[in-house]
Amino acid sequence: MPLPTTQAAALGPVASYTQGGQRPYGLDWTLGVQHVFKNNYTFEARYVGTRGIHLWNQDRYNAVAQVNPNNFIPTFFTMPSAATFGSLTKTLAQVKSYIPPGATAAIPYNDLAIYGSESNIVGYAPQASSTYHGLALQLNRRFANGISYIAAYTGAIWKTTPPRPISRRISRRVALRISRTSKPTGQFRSRSASALHLHTDL
Repeated sequence: MPLPTTQAAALGPVASYTQGGQRPYGLDWTLGVQHVFKNNYTFEARYVGTRGIHLWNQDRYNAVAQVNPNNFIPTFFTMPSAATFGSLTKTLAQVKSYIPPGATAAIPYNDLAIYGSESNIVGYAPQASSTYHGLALQLNRRFANGISYIAAYTGAIWKTTPPRPISRRISRRVALRISRTSKPTGQFRSRSASALHLHTDL
């Protein structure tokens, strides 16, 4: 295959770019304490922390939006006044026909289209990071007098940069196990889970 001789011919087939120079790595640390009391009971507390540095992040280098602060149709959550309606001058057709700088009418979402770019350029760079802190509490009662049980609780909070969307879910499992993920606050997410396992000899 012959090498491209023009800028457009060279840029056209480019679909990805990978930045190097930094190697991703991770750190982890943990601390646990266990205590036995009243002969039949054991309590344990554990802390776990991890840190990911220079993690790979994916981004689109040549993506551009047609909708921007100067090219949009407002959204109203309450009925606007007639004067407000009358002051609107932007139409949907005008929003769709807007061509951002660097884009073309054929490829309005690519701000390198005028230079010959025909596809999304996906970049991979070690720019992301993550931090995790977890606490686990567990109480065991050994089998005695016909009964034993394990009660456990786990809580965690983590942060990712750049932030990633997170789902909210509640799941129920055997042995009264409940897991819950909270709504994200900024870049922080948290999760807690509790469980109770009961065994009796009737």
